[in-house]
Amino acid sequence: MQLLSIIIIGVVLGVASCDIDCFNKETIKCRPDFGKDARTSILEYCRTHVPFVKCIRDSCAKCKVGFLPEAERWWAAIKDACTDGTALNKNLDSNIACITSAIADADCTTDSDQDLKDMPDDQAMCKEFDSLRDCLYQRIESACSRNVADDFLTIYGAMVDYQLKICDEVILKQK
Repeated sequence: MQLLSIIIIGVVLGVASCDIDCFNKETIKCRPDFGKDARTSILEYCRTHVPFVKCIRDSCAKCKVGFLPEAERWWAAIKDACTDGTALNKNLDSNIACITSAIADADCTTDSDQDLKDMPDDQAMCKEFDSLRDCLYQRIESACSRNVADDFLTIYGAMVDYQLKICDEVILKQK
């Protein structure tokens, strides 16, 4: 989950560097407090991510950006995962140790520095999202189970879709 948090921060900061003034101003207040690592329970994960994703979704709506549908899907996934008693909440909570261990042990970075050395970091990061999602899914599937990996992908996949839409709409257009 810590890797997930780092990637989220990178994308928020990356979007802040673009020319979407309204979204830039609104998302500054969204920066999450990841002081506590979400390694022990879904509750700790939700403590930081629910307000963060809600703020992102609200900023998208207020600024009428093209990636609002993706932000809405991410928000719906987070709400489901963080609502006590839902199947997704129970499954993630009972498997959080395995998921966290699988992510910590995963070596999902690519060796693309040479290919992308002249691109800004945000553009390079955009090219990594699909492979990172696939790698983490495979690692969790191997360490935990396919069902656990599918549950993880409910949240992580929605977040990646949101990030990829930002890449398409904003970051990659800056070339």
